Amino acid sequence: MLVERWFTMTVFKLAVMAIGFALPISQSADDFNFMRERSYSTLVDKR
Repeated sequence: MLVERWFTMTVFKLAVMAIGFALPISQSADDFNFMRERSYSTLVDKR
């Protein structure tokens, strides 16, 4: 279970970084915060 949690968080962090790099610099902050909150809520709902 601990490994699964570490793997989930690692993939999540990589996804957030990929989104941040892919977006224009001017939108990175707002979209990063939005996607982080949305993804975090989804992870919580799954558990």
